[in-house]
Amino acid sequence: NIEVVDRIGSGDAYISGALYGLLAHDFDCQKALEYGNATSSVKNTIPGDLPSCGLEEIDRIIKNHKNTGVQLEMDR
Repeated sequence: NIEVVDRIGSGDAYISGALYGLLAHDFDCQKALEYGNATSSVKNTIPGDLPSCGLEEIDRIIKNHKNTGVQLEMDR
């Protein structure tokens, strides 16, 4: 769970993460989803439309949430 600060740019962040996941991991669709989700999550915690975090933080988020299971419905 994250505290959403600003949603502006989260879709763009998702696409950038997904594209990175595809290109950096030999077009692995699972990696695309993981990087897209992690990048978008980080963006939602940063005010404004320019996320600023490093690849290390994204990799850490993915590693720490590897076995959290499938969530079929968003908690709101």
